[in-house]
Amino acid sequence: MAITIEETTVATVGGWTVTCGNIMRDRFTPEGGAEQEGLTAELGLYDGDGKAHGEPTVGVGSVVLIDGVPHRVDAVVAGRDGGHGHVALVAVR
Repeated sequence: MAITIEETTVATVGGWTVTCGNIMRDRFTPEGGAEQEGLTAELGLYDGDGKAHGEPTVGVGSVVLIDGVPHRVDAVVAGRDGGHGHVALVAVR
């Protein structure tokens, strides 16, 4: 099941807080792949105590560790007509 996080908002994933922002075209590295250019988002990762665990720039295929569980980025969608975009994460078990 995908977790969708709208740009400029905050979601709780496991026991962590995950922020999403700055959706744009940029360079990123998908899991096990070569660096490429595409739509990206910057995620903020914070544990249950509020300790920061990085602000990775991710694109489709990137994997981030959230509360001990790897999550793959399944989609990065840009907003339209001034609206916000979103990122979709799926737990990899």
